[in-house]
Amino acid sequence: MFLIFGFRNETLRLAAISLLCQVCGHRAAHIVYRLITRFTFFFVPAFRLSTHYQLQCTACGVAQIISQDLVTRYQQEAGVPVQA
Repeated sequence: MFLIFGFRNETLRLAAISLLCQVCGHRAAHIVYRLITRFTFFFVPAFRLSTHYQLQCTACGVAQIISQDLVTRYQQEAGVPVQA
């Protein structure tokens, strides 16, 4: 059977910032990611289903979902241009 639709996940790195990890207690780099899930039709992305933002500690690897407001704040602190 040949499927003509599916899903595609994209992970985009937005910023890196030094923070105190709430889990391991180390002051380490944390990476801010944007996670996008798209619906595809014949392997062509048709539309976006969901967008989530994630903060991941590089010391222990724990990841947590964060809000758009925190993403904007972390990008400004890291000196990265904020995307609209």
